[in-house]
Amino acid sequence: MPSWISRRGVCTPANEEVYIDYSQSKDPRIIKAFKEGKIKSHIHKGPDRAATEVLKQQGVDYLGGDARMDPDMIHRARQAGMTIDEYLKLNDPITPEELAKQKEKEDKVVDHQPEPTKPAVPGAGGGFEDMRP
Repeated sequence: MPSWISRRGVCTPANEEVYIDYSQSKDPRIIKAFKEGKIKSHIHKGPDRAATEVLKQQGVDYLGGDARMDPDMIHRARQAGMTIDEYLKLNDPITPEELAKQKEKEDKVVDHQPEPTKPAVPGAGGGFEDMRP
């Protein structure tokens, strides 16, 4: 699943760091190429591969649009009696905690590890057996 970073409405691929192990592939062509030494397992550090593929398929450099050019944002800024830059600065992080969260979000590296499983929800009970005297 592609991972994205959004900056003022412009979405670009997030950073990714993942080990690509071709020996575990289910595609016979990839296994054959791996055994012949044409491809090697490696660590990929760079833009998210799935997000980059989406951009390539659509023939664009980014998804979304700049919030400064959004007609709805411009209209809201005019209603508030502000310029678009003043209006957009209302959502900028102010406190050190907000700045740290913003920095962490922008520097996040996707590793595509499975999420830890959660315990199952216990049954609610009830039903025919509970209605007997």
